[in-house]
Amino acid sequence: MTQIQISKRPFSEVDINDPFFDSLKADYKGFTKWFEGKAQELAYVGYDSKNNVRAFVYLKREDETVTDVTPHIPAPCLKVGTLKIDAHGTKLGERFVKIIFDELQREGLSLAYVTIFEDKEPLINLLTKYGFTEFGKKGDELVYTKEIPTRTGNHLFDYPVIHATGVKKWMLAIFPQFHTRLFPDSILCNESPSIIKDVPETNGIHKVYLGGMYELPSLSPGDCLIIYRCQDTYAGNAWFKSVATSLCVLEENRPRNDFKDETDFLEYCKKYSVFSDKEIISKYRTMRRLHALRMTYNFAFPRRPILKQMVEHGAVPHPRERQYMGLLRLSDDAFSTILRLGGIDEKFAIY
Repeated sequence: MTQIQISKRPFSEVDINDPFFDSLKADYKGFTKWFEGKAQELAYVGYDSKNNVRAFVYLKREDETVTDVTPHIPAPCLKVGTLKIDAHGTKLGERFVKIIFDELQREGLSLAYVTIFEDKEPLINLLTKYGFTEFGKKGDELVYTKEIPTRTGNHLFDYPVIHATGVKKWMLAIFPQFHTRLFPDSILCNESPSIIKDVPETNGIHKVYLGGMYELPSLSPGDCLIIYRCQDTYAGNAWFKSVATSLCVLEENRPRNDFKDETDFLEYCKKYSVFSDKEIISKYRTMRRLHALRMTYNFAFPRRPILKQMVEHGAVPHPRERQYMGLLRLSDDAFSTILRLGGIDEKFAIY
């Protein structure tokens, strides 16, 4: 499978003559001139191993009312422009949807819009799955918008907003060798981007975590999970290097005996787990308390609170208390404290 590397770069560094852009040139008169006029602006671009473009999106903050669509769109908002994805069987589309929502959070905005031709059905289906709705028209194109927060109760339609009332909160530890493969937008500053590959478990909004902790049966759909990138040894510097990185919501918690057999288990896990098929089957055969947690990857924290900060703010116990940190139940106050330390905008967590 061809691997894709995603980066944010100026238009001037992207080859407009790449065949990827041929359909955009055909759909939009003057596309080349417009593209060249954006030379110093930035876009998210996905390249394959042969340096061919496979995905592209241009995101722009609009601080004035958008008047070239009907009805007009109030400012401020985020324009999702030139969105095209050649997903080639992976979850690359989901990754770009998450990029859009992460940009909304970074810009402190509540509304995004995209214009799209009616015949782009796969892209429309992807966007509407995660809460974009038809709003109006711009010439021959349809206009879809996504407003945050929404409170429909459908966790995918409301994504990435979390509903934190009446649900349990947890901190779930993941070792470094698995963390960034599963949560690519939560990469640490000292990690190499080369470990982020274009594979389903990396790009997907949905993730599967496999574990055997005693506490796992207590987790319920809708529970909030803070991902904790722990150290793989107890020696040394966990005080500074163990860090909360991400916010997820549990979709399903399925114990081993909920599956018919190892084939059924493998089929459920393989698209969203960091483990190989062989490793998944091995866990099924050897771990009697095994659970598969399917979750949505809602946010990478803009700031990454280290263990020291979380202890000093009373969110988690001090290491000297010898509290098990693999799966730690959090109080509502502790959960809110970690979100605040992580820089999550309060409108993305509904209480």
